[in-house]
Amino acid sequence: MRYFSTRGEGPATLDQALVNGIAGDGGLYMPEVLPVFEPGEFEHAASITGVANVLLQPFFEGSALLGDLKAILEETFSFP
Repeated sequence: MRYFSTRGEGPATLDQALVNGIAGDGGLYMPEVLPVFEPGEFEHAASITGVANVLLQPFFEGSALLGDLKAILEETFSFP
């Protein structure tokens, strides 16, 4: 997925956007398009981590972090 600044700069990859934090023109990175989901895509998402994985997967397409997404989410949602 490609990301563009709210002020027009881009495109950037997710990896570039994460490293930069804020776009070079001072804008915030936004995805080029928002994914559309079907209810059936969440059929096997039995936990908050599973739902987050379904929701975030499209944003990580093309990212070096895609293979680590599940581990990132498990660590993120490992609170009591």
